[in-house]
Amino acid sequence: MIENKANAEKAVVEQGPVVLKAEEMAGEKDQKAEQQEEKEKEPDVPQGSITEAKALFQKKDSEGKFQWVTEEPQDVVEAAETKETARFAFLVRKNKSYDSRKKYDIDSIIVQSPWLKKSLGVVLKDYPGVTTNLERLVFKAPFHPFVHRWAILTSLLENDDFEEPIAKEHLQLFHDVIFEELKNAIAAKIDLVKNGVITFDYLWTIFEPETLVYSVSDGKECVFKLNSTHTCTDSRRGLQFLRLDVWSCDWDGTKFGRNHSSLDNYEFQGTTPITNLSAYPLDFHPQKEALAQKLVLRGKLFERYAGYHYMAYRGVCLGYGRCGMIRHNVETRIIIDCDAHNRFMPNYAVYFSALGRSKDSTLLRLGEESHDNEDEDEEVSDSEDYFDDAEDVFSTGSNSNDACKPKHRPLTTEELLLCVPYVRGYAIKTKKWLWFYVDQIAPIKFADNAFSSLVLPSEQKSLIRAFVESQVKYKDDFDDVIAGKGRGMYVDYPTRLLLSNPPACSEVTCRCSRHPPPSCWKGSVNIFQPREVLKPIT
Repeated sequence: MIENKANAEKAVVEQGPVVLKAEEMAGEKDQKAEQQEEKEKEPDVPQGSITEAKALFQKKDSEGKFQWVTEEPQDVVEAAETKETARFAFLVRKNKSYDSRKKYDIDSIIVQSPWLKKSLGVVLKDYPGVTTNLERLVFKAPFHPFVHRWAILTSLLENDDFEEPIAKEHLQLFHDVIFEELKNAIAAKIDLVKNGVITFDYLWTIFEPETLVYSVSDGKECVFKLNSTHTCTDSRRGLQFLRLDVWSCDWDGTKFGRNHSSLDNYEFQGTTPITNLSAYPLDFHPQKEALAQKLVLRGKLFERYAGYHYMAYRGVCLGYGRCGMIRHNVETRIIIDCDAHNRFMPNYAVYFSALGRSKDSTLLRLGEESHDNEDEDEEVSDSEDYFDDAEDVFSTGSNSNDACKPKHRPLTTEELLLCVPYVRGYAIKTKKWLWFYVDQIAPIKFADNAFSSLVLPSEQKSLIRAFVESQVKYKDDFDDVIAGKGRGMYVDYPTRLLLSNPPACSEVTCRCSRHPPPSCWKGSVNIFQPREVLKPIT
């Protein structure tokens, strides 16, 4: 009997875990049953009638997919930013560093001190993308703005011109914290720039936003204004490069605006002279003053050619090709008209964002006196009427300046420096739309005795001259019931035959009035259809 009892106890001990598990499962079933009964007891309410918000939490299931559940996750930590942390001047968020020289890397800094925000507003004034008076001001690594403005930050501390002592204390503390993170980049920048060289790793340090950047584009020296920089990878060449997002001043037919483009500095080994880069800050140019003066003068030419002009051109220009711009060498008369270029070359039309109001209230010009303004704070807008008195502007009559000369405010010295070196127009001889370099455009040398040498009866010569001049003078007026029919003018057969001859029309009748051929007058469709340019006028 004693032996049987011991065996029974032994069996109970061996089956203990199984029994306990069964009991737990039974308890869970009872609990679920009770919950189900409670739910059944709750009265039914209309959908969406309870004035409460029910939280659902995301949870990963056994298959690795996320599901929404009502139970709060157990591994969630409490929020780090609380009323307790709000008392500090700024918060430094750190993560684990894999650099053998330090334990942590700074991920970001949250500025909370109003005194520090005011001081940083002075340091980072006009820095693109930074607004220091935000309620929650966050700076993220790698803290490029402070590398670019480090000299201003340190000079602000040295001058000790603070309204309250706490403002200096907060800025000094911020300086000490951020210096530990940026000391390698700051020291490298100072040392490299002192020696006139740079490495690719620290190339970004010399390109502060809003910096003037010098580069050579299609053989022409140009200056751009920098918006931002970022590092990219050329998958074909397997090289990294620093892309500079820049803009220049251009004309789109109705206004001056910002023509956005990009410049690339490819990766290189070791150090290289800064002036050997394909694009570098203008301040490092060895002849900065002379270059700026030359480009401002070129910018004045560009500003003068805004609108509609009938000129001569000789030299290399750019045209549209299948794989980009291609070079042409031409000697022809040209019509500069970007507005017509956009209308009849829609695939290559250009439209730019306006330059906006001028920050330079005096509108200083190189070699010219500033405009006299009674109110120095008054800004000049793009809508102001401004006409160029240059003689090369094509005029359709004594009272038609408005039709040929655009309305815009004068460009500032910096905007003249940023002007592109070309204008868009039409080459009459080659019958192509091209980009003409402004420094190769010249006035047309007209033959003054061309009309007098024409062997015709004086009555016909007078009639021809009157016909051409009237067509030019009244081309924007009434055009008869049917547009383009000749403005109600009847010409006899001999005169029509003479005008139908392309050389006579181009070289005699139009040279005497110093205007383009009738087929190329502003607004005429023939100029934009190369095969139709020299068709007889009927």
